[in-house]
Order: sequence, then structure tokens, then C-alpha cells
Amino acid sequence: MLLFRMVSYLLGHLVILVTGETPEKFVNMAASRGICLWDITRVKDGALLMKVRLSSVRALRHIARRTRCRFRICRRMGLPFYYSRLRRRKALVLGAVF
Repeated sequence: MLLFRMVSYLLGHLVILVTGETPEKFVNMAASRGICLWDITRVKDGALLMKVRLSSVRALRHIARRTRCRFRICRRMGLPFYYSRLRRRKALVLGAVF
């Protein structure tokens, strides 16, 4: 489990909110295509909150269309997002180095 968390942090992962009539069908279709979803929790009727790797988001768009669900990115986590924030704040990086 620790190795899975470390790889997910290095590659980046997202917390998404899936809404629609049948979000369970969305999860089943993603699992059948080999997309790894974890920490799936039901927020309310017709809405699920879950985590997914950054590389799988493009495939989820097609699944969302077929199941008539929508997903919204709630949170971005991992090294790629942290790196992009640091690239915008070059003075902070230079101050940390010196």
C-alpha cells in the first residue's frame, strides 16, 4: 500500500466528483477498462467521490459520455502539480536553495 501511494504521488492523482443517474455504472466501466479508482465514497444520492491517477483522466472522459455522468476535478495532488506551482514561484525556490 505504501508503494502504491508513493507511485501515485510521483505520477500525480486527482480527487474527482462523479455525478449523474448511475455513477456505479461509471465505476464498473472504468474498472473493466483497467482504470484504477480508489477511496470511493458516496457523497449523496447520485454522487461519488473518488481518486484516480492523472494519466487516466482522458479515458474517463469517454466513459462519462457513455454512462451520461459528469465528473468534476475537486483536488489535484502529487509531484507534477507541486512542481508546476514551484515553477511559477522562482524566488521561493532560490531562497530555499540559498
